[in-house]
Amino acid sequence: TVVHALVLQVFYPGYAVWTPLQLRLAATGLERLAPGVDDGPAGRRVRDRCEAWGARLPERPEDLWGVVAGLAPSDQLDLMACCAGVGLYAVRDPHDRRPGALAQAETLATPSDLPRHDWVALTLLPTPLTWTFGSGEGGEQTVYLKARMKTDSASSLRSLVRHGAGFTVLDEFSAQPDLASGRLVRVLENRRPPCGGLYAVFPPGRHVSAKTQAFIRFYQAHLQNQR
Repeated sequence: TVVHALVLQVFYPGYAVWTPLQLRLAATGLERLAPGVDDGPAGRRVRDRCEAWGARLPERPEDLWGVVAGLAPSDQLDLMACCAGVGLYAVRDPHDRRPGALAQAETLATPSDLPRHDWVALTLLPTPLTWTFGSGEGGEQTVYLKARMKTDSASSLRSLVRHGAGFTVLDEFSAQPDLASGRLVRVLENRRPPCGGLYAVFPPGRHVSAKTQAFIRFYQAHLQNQR
């Protein structure tokens, strides 16, 4: 009954009277507040999924019940997820006062939720699909991910996630401008992956010039001031 009610509202607007279940789904859409989002990777996935399901559904709403009832349980869940995705709305509209909803939208409960989402992997790392997250209480949790996309460039990685390709781990220094502007959002605030570092690597057996040493000291001070 729940799937039937949702499908009526998404695929047959105006025909929700065909169900006794008083369930309302508001399909506001994001294009109004974020022009171009429908043409981004996430928007295209939502549209493609809806088009695929639309081709499987009957033309008349009164015939929908028999079709939905005849679907396999896994297909019913997939169809329900499709409808729920259309109704997802977590845009920061200045006229919208829903702090609780926005807080939930930006938070993953635990690292174990990550495998259910798109992950963008940096292949330069020794284990780009295995991450161990620590917590303030001293506990650790290791997750094993499957990459939707892979890249061997840190700058490409930032560009991909800025354009909605999925989740990833970025160094805080390079991500700071996008965090400040709101183009990127932190998740799992209370969980952190292992700390990395920046290293100056020199050829063995060579003298380090005074200019190189001065640059290293300058950059160390610069990074310290960015914290």
